[in-house]
Amino acid sequence: MANRTPVLLDAWSGQATPLHHFKRGKTDMVIPMTLGGNETSIVAFVKDHGAKDPYVTDFTGSVKGFFSSAKKSKDAIFALVSDGAGTVTLSNGKECRFKRSVPKTTALNLWNIIIESWERPNTTEVSPAKLRNITFLNQPLVPWLDLDGEGMDKVSGVGYYSTNFTLPSHYPKSGLSAYLHLGRFEGAVRLWLNGK
Repeated sequence: MANRTPVLLDAWSGQATPLHHFKRGKTDMVIPMTLGGNETSIVAFVKDHGAKDPYVTDFTGSVKGFFSSAKKSKDAIFALVSDGAGTVTLSNGKECRFKRSVPKTTALNLWNIIIESWERPNTTEVSPAKLRNITFLNQPLVPWLDLDGEGMDKVSGVGYYSTNFTLPSHYPKSGLSAYLHLGRFEGAVRLWLNGK
C-alpha cells in the first residue's frame, strides 16, 4: 500500500474522487468511513505517479470533512468546518491550526417544482406516451404523493426543483464555501447552482 492512493468511485458516473483522510502503513492502509444501513461505497487503490501529495492523517475540533477542487492545484486540500477551532495534521508532518466563525445554516424550505409526468395514451392502439408538466409553486420538499394535485398517486417521471437564496451580507469573499445537504432521496440527482 506504500505506493497506492485511495479514491472513492462513483458507480453512476465512473468518476474517481480522491480520499484525503487516511493512514498509510508499509503493508496496510486505514481509511475512516461512516456508512448507513445497507449503504455501500467503492474504494479503489490507484498507483502513485511521481511525488506523493500530502494527505490528512489526523484532525480535531470543528473539521467535518475534506475535499479537493479540480480548478485548484491537485495537491490542494480544503476542509469543511463548523464554528470553532480545529487542527489538521498532514502526512508531511505539517500541522494546520485555525479558528472559524461560519454563518448560520440557511434552510431552503420552499421550492418550485415542475414534474415532467409520462402518462399512458388515451387509446389502446400503439402510440407514444403523453407528456404533461405539473407545476407546484412554493412547496416544501415532500413525496409527490403528498403534493396537492389530482392523481399524484399515478404520476411517474422527472422532477425539476428550483429555489433561491441569498448569502448573508457578512459572508466572507474567501475562505469559506457553502455545503448543500439534500437529505435522503431515491434515484439520482443532478444539481445546478447559478446555472452551472
